[in-house]
Amino acid sequence: MKRNAKMIILLAAVMTVACNVSTDNNKSLDYDSLDVNFSASISGATWEVNDVIGVVATCTRNDETGVAMSANSPASFAPTAGGANSFLISKTEEDNIVALKGDHNYLFYAFTPFKGGSTDLGRLPADIPAAITFGEDIQQLYVAKKSTTNVIAPVNLNFSTPSCLVRLAVPDDIVNPDGGTVLKSMTVEPADESAFEGAIAYNASYSLLTDEATVIKGSESKKITVNFPESGLQMEKGYTTVTFLMAPFTVPEGAFQLVFTDISGKTNTIPFLNKNIGAEFPAGSLIEQTMGSSSDGIVPCFSPVEWEIGGGKSDLWQIYENISTSKKLGIFNYETQPLWRPTNYSGAAGGKYNDEHIWTSSQPMATIQYFYSDSHPNPSKIIIESNNFQQYNYSSPCIKGLWTGDYLEIKIPVKKFEANTEVSLSFPAYGRGAPIFWDIEYLDGETWKILDKTDKSSPDGQFTMKATAAIAHGNSIKTWDGIPMNINIPFTEAIPSGYLQIRFKVVDGRYITNNASSANNNVCKQIEGPLFDGTSLFAFVNISNMYKTIKVEW
Repeated sequence: MKRNAKMIILLAAVMTVACNVSTDNNKSLDYDSLDVNFSASISGATWEVNDVIGVVATCTRNDETGVAMSANSPASFAPTAGGANSFLISKTEEDNIVALKGDHNYLFYAFTPFKGGSTDLGRLPADIPAAITFGEDIQQLYVAKKSTTNVIAPVNLNFSTPSCLVRLAVPDDIVNPDGGTVLKSMTVEPADESAFEGAIAYNASYSLLTDEATVIKGSESKKITVNFPESGLQMEKGYTTVTFLMAPFTVPEGAFQLVFTDISGKTNTIPFLNKNIGAEFPAGSLIEQTMGSSSDGIVPCFSPVEWEIGGGKSDLWQIYENISTSKKLGIFNYETQPLWRPTNYSGAAGGKYNDEHIWTSSQPMATIQYFYSDSHPNPSKIIIESNNFQQYNYSSPCIKGLWTGDYLEIKIPVKKFEANTEVSLSFPAYGRGAPIFWDIEYLDGETWKILDKTDKSSPDGQFTMKATAAIAHGNSIKTWDGIPMNINIPFTEAIPSGYLQIRFKVVDGRYITNNASSANNNVCKQIEGPLFDGTSLFAFVNISNMYKTIKVEW
């Protein structure tokens, strides 16, 4: 409340003296003193409200340069909210950074973590340890600096880091094939030490004044070890997140390897970044990878696997600056799903038609991909969209121009998938002028099978065809509600290590529901070819929140 009051007073002052505002300094502004406010963005990380940020602020005052602007220097600040962007608030009155009338040539240095007391900006701790203990806080240095001639608006500080952050999702079968691994240690190292000339760990200091790191000679290491408790760590069912720092590096020939050791001394060595040989990972890189327990490339998912639709919580609807639309965007959009490539979008996020349209799940190794058939008369005109309507809780991929044989394929990596396992698939199917008749196909062993293909009728009774499902107009229940689909699929064959594959396939594209948007309109019709006028579409819509995801579970 105190800061809000200050801001109101400040705005009034600015309005009063607007005609006298200088573009290069604050000398002519009509105030005696002004608390400087800050906003802060952080790259590759998020703020926590208990973070402490040190800020050194200087200016030219009464013709003297480098004058401190706070009683405490560095001053202590903290984010007001979590997330990648936040305003900062001073911890005490002595930490307030104050500009006086006539001050100019402002210079701000900021860094975190900050433990208080005097700090040498030329020697900020920037160690990247060669040995860490799992669960301990990672002391990753983030720095920012800003020179400005005006402090009326909040000063924006953009924080970056001289290190790389690695975040691994480690499966519970990483050493024990039956799961439940009790992990003792994990080591990252070059697969061929002689091929790597750099270091991934060292003791160092960082100069915020020169933007340079100084490495202590003899501290360099090509290996990093993460140690778990003396009794070992019981890995969580599914995946356990392991996080550590690495120095900026280039992936050498042979790449890196991860050596996992359990409490019995048994080990498992897994390639790491082996598909990135020669790639540079500069300061600020965030490396996120889900690990597999074997070298066959299969990183398994665990049940359930879900693809999010709609807005979820209201705070998940937001405006993205690089997407030229006035609509607020939900969970599914071209930024959160960059592999679902648009074809007819004219804004900055638009792209040319591409055969690959991939929707990743909350376990990103699982995908849904759209394929058009060889019989499609004009695939270059297919329209691929991300549709977002906050008022309908509608945020999902959208396809216009579907035809016979087109399909959406679900592909989920699994291991030790047992024979005679029933898989359930649920989603809200929204069709408006979309094909009526669909099949569910699934790969059982080496054979593609079709689920329960029986006589199905169009919603208005005009047409009948053998199919797994007949999809009514998406507004049949109520406007923008979709049609609930709950499908059980009996897999008879085991999958020791491979993929669950399910297809939702158009049987005959000639028969469609009405392509009008009115509710309860199930009049159907026959067409000669796919419609590309934007009125014929298929999507996943959930206005009533009957489903918040497309879900596969077993």
